Amino acid sequence: MNERRRRTGERGRSGSAWMAVRAGVWARDSGLCQACGRAVALNGVDCAEIDHIVPLSHGGSDHDDNLAAAHFGCNSSKGDKIILRADRVQFRKAQGE
Repeated sequence: MNERRRRTGERGRSGSAWMAVRAGVWARDSGLCQACGRAVALNGVDCAEIDHIVPLSHGGSDHDDNLAAAHFGCNSSKGDKIILRADRVQFRKAQGE
């Protein structure tokens, strides 16, 4: 285990362990993108990605309470901004939805 992973408690972001985390976050979020509120598929085209609510670049972690289901486009447009759940409506308006 590398030093950064040991310090932050991050899980690897690939393989079956991360896929299980992804499925758990998707189920917890009722299959809805937490950025735009629309349904997002677990698998297939435009499937759910896992968004870090507080990005790793801002000191966030891979703990479940910092993860949210998101569409690829929503997650990409968010970038490394910190958007808390209470601010999702404002984010949607900013994205023109």
